[in-house]
Amino acid sequence: MKIAFDCSPLLKKKTGIGWYCYHLLEEFINIPEDEFSLFSFSLKSRKPDLPLGWKERPKTHYHFYAPLPKVSLLLLSKCFGEKVSRPLMAAVDVAHFTNFTAFPIRGAKTVSTVHDLAFLRFPRTIELKSYITLKACLRFSLDIADRIIVPSFSTKKDIVDFYKYPEKKIVVIPLGVNHDIYRPIADIHSLNAFKQKHSLGRYILFLGTLEPRKNTARLLDAYSILCKKMGVEQAPDLIFGGGRGWKNKAFEVKYQNLDKPIRNKIRFLGYLPQEELPFLYSGADVFVFPSLWEGFGLPPLEAMACGTPVVTSNVSSLPEVVGDAAILVDPNSAEEIADAIYQILIDEHLALSLRSAGLTQAAKFTWSNTALQTYKVYESTVKGSYV
Repeated sequence: MKIAFDCSPLLKKKTGIGWYCYHLLEEFINIPEDEFSLFSFSLKSRKPDLPLGWKERPKTHYHFYAPLPKVSLLLLSKCFGEKVSRPLMAAVDVAHFTNFTAFPIRGAKTVSTVHDLAFLRFPRTIELKSYITLKACLRFSLDIADRIIVPSFSTKKDIVDFYKYPEKKIVVIPLGVNHDIYRPIADIHSLNAFKQKHSLGRYILFLGTLEPRKNTARLLDAYSILCKKMGVEQAPDLIFGGGRGWKNKAFEVKYQNLDKPIRNKIRFLGYLPQEELPFLYSGADVFVFPSLWEGFGLPPLEAMACGTPVVTSNVSSLPEVVGDAAILVDPNSAEEIADAIYQILIDEHLALSLRSAGLTQAAKFTWSNTALQTYKVYESTVKGSYV
């Protein structure tokens, strides 16, 4: 097959969608017989961060366009169809758009991954430019797609409900975990060295972009309740890992208004490289992820793969991901979040049980399986059949 693959999410520091693209390409490089066209569109002049081997791979073409934002092609394609992309892309059998929106490419069947519909569920938590783009272009992208990939049944239901979209065109393919990287750190000396490097003692961990949908302001409320319940000195620190996102004024105000002894126990580590994340997860007493809505939710899965007890929300895709291996809470209840964390901290048997169950649950998810199922979608789409 001739396959076009959208690498645009690899143009910046990788979070969930970026890692999705990266790991698919890691697996696809082991398919030598197919011809790939890797493409990206961006306003700034930069190239995607590709996995090892892709720059030297035979039968591979590169189309990295800048300054040429994807939204321009989307809007023009709504009016003029595949004529817009014809000068930019050679004909292929199937084109996979990995980040919500798509435009027609000459001769190609279209596969598009829609990760979630949070922009419709929680529009006030979304960056304005992302909201406008999705509102203007997602319906068009769904209409031209021959197949839609989603990471969860929750997202599939949302697309059917919001857009009255035919279920048979939607394929649920869960994301995976790289178990060579995300695993419990058994070397105590290495783990202690990591903690010493970042001045960490006992801690509760949140990992993700700091933005309103992740519900971090309510996590501050929950942590304040926990500190008052346990005593500030006895409570573990609260560590935020991940880059600062958008619309964080409410979070910043709430943080500044915390009692100083509680505020002094909260740390922001920022974006950490992937090689440090297993240490960050493994060193935590509890991983807490009280998101308002997720299309999948990689961080809870990665935490479980590292043997860390997880507290997460009982909404959207998160129950699908964690199964019975985490404590599920109402993300709108700071008291419920605090109580779940507290129970894990005081009950060693519960913590051990969650560690064991989490490792078992995480083992069900692999990137090789995600890539295999995705490739089968390519094949069936080219043949005009449904998987």
